[in-house]
Amino acid sequence: MFKIRFSYLTLILIPIIFAGCQSGGMSKQQQNWGVVHGGLVHDEHQTRATRLCSALTAGAIREPIRIHVLATAAPAAYSWSSRDIYVSTGLMDTLNDAQLTACIAHEIGHLINDRHCDGVAALQGHEGSNPDEEKAADATGVRLLSVNHMPQEWLIEALQTLHDSDSCACPRTTLEDRINTLKAASKNPN
Repeated sequence: MFKIRFSYLTLILIPIIFAGCQSGGMSKQQQNWGVVHGGLVHDEHQTRATRLCSALTAGAIREPIRIHVLATAAPAAYSWSSRDIYVSTGLMDTLNDAQLTACIAHEIGHLINDRHCDGVAALQGHEGSNPDEEKAADATGVRLLSVNHMPQEWLIEALQTLHDSDSCACPRTTLEDRINTLKAASKNPN
């Protein structure tokens, strides 16, 4: 399932190939949303998020993706259809670099699958979200990891770490289902 020919993956990724990650401007709505969700930090968390996002997107993403860090202890990640990704300090403090890279890949998965991304989408699923949207973002995120010669297991590890975390408010059964789907797909790559 996750095994894709380069030509097919190129067709999926070409519209957004070759730009990378950056931090930067947001709409007024996003600024207000960011304040409600803890405000933004511009410290070593931002430097780390930008570094990991850039490594993931270098040579693979055309239109710029902006990454921001929310000052909140709850582990969370969100993507906006404006190509802005938000990760919380709580998520960054919970996950190692590989796992955080996989979470960023998942959020980029929402952006690539923009038909699934209506407004803001979240790593753990947003209010009223369809679990299939999250699985689709997982699958696309895994393909992005693969294109960058990064193990797809990183996303499984990230979701497992969040599942086991006391600070994660996401539904455990949803995470278990996504983990099992990813494990099954990695065993049957066709």
